[in-house]
Amino acid sequence: MDLHKSVFTTFEAASICHANVTSIKNWIDQGKLNAFRTPGGHYRIPRSDLDAFLHAHGMPNPLRDPSRIVVALSLDALAESLIEHLSPRHECIRTTNAVSTLLTLGMELPDAIILSSTVLSPSTLESLLHELDNTPDIPNPHILLLTDTPPRYTYDALTILAPTATAPSIIDALQPVLLVTNAYAP
Repeated sequence: MDLHKSVFTTFEAASICHANVTSIKNWIDQGKLNAFRTPGGHYRIPRSDLDAFLHAHGMPNPLRDPSRIVVALSLDALAESLIEHLSPRHECIRTTNAVSTLLTLGMELPDAIILSSTVLSPSTLESLLHELDNTPDIPNPHILLLTDTPPRYTYDALTILAPTATAPSIIDALQPVLLVTNAYAP
């Protein structure tokens, strides 16, 4: 199957979602998945809608290859180690300050964010989490936050790691989120 096409049949969408065609049609009827009908009455699902659906529901997403990871760390050695390990299979975007991080998040819609509390102030982080939670058109990325002080705002897709976390422990925390399959090798 061509994963780069712009429109998918319900059968193709079922294969991509690891679901059955009936589930795809139910999701369309329930308004969870956008689709249009052909003159013959068959559903067609635009690629962008299927991509957003998969991402919003935390499902493996073969349409988004590679996964996008924003690495927002002030520690160069740690960021470089993570990017070196992840970049063969994932698109890594490095940021080092609040402005570039927020701009990148808005433009790239990443699957995950590796974020140090030294990059965003606590109030900016709280605002970011609130906006991600309350903006339905934006799929919620998983955030791995390196901090001593967890934010007050609860965000379902947040994993707290110690600020001293190592590249292997960050990779381990990413595995269930992005289906990172290769183990960390220094």
